Amino acid sequence: MGDEAQQCSRNSWESSRVNWDVQESVLEDLFAILPPVKSSSKNAVTAAVVSILPPKRAQNIGIVMKCLKIAPEDIRLALYTMSTRQLSDESLEKLLGVLPKEDEGSKVLEERERLIE
Repeated sequence: MGDEAQQCSRNSWESSRVNWDVQESVLEDLFAILPPVKSSSKNAVTAAVVSILPPKRAQNIGIVMKCLKIAPEDIRLALYTMSTRQLSDESLEKLLGVLPKEDEGSKVLEERERLIE
């Protein structure tokens, strides 16, 4: 990447109107790739649906994620590398709009820990 491209990329992130007061550990936990959950029964055909977030909130998050057309792993990588190729200012604002509130984040992390055990 040339000097002009790097400067442009830095300026885009620095001049963004987005509030960057986000904890890195929260982002890492939200966009982490979980290991597959192993079923205790070989004959289990249906998976239990666990609702952590209110249905409307979950639907809004799903809509934003679908509109971005970026895989969660790619979002995570783009955030770590501050890549403006995949995440524009508009995309970042959309993501910030659906970040979980403190209580929602703790519920998600608790459920994640329960599934891993």
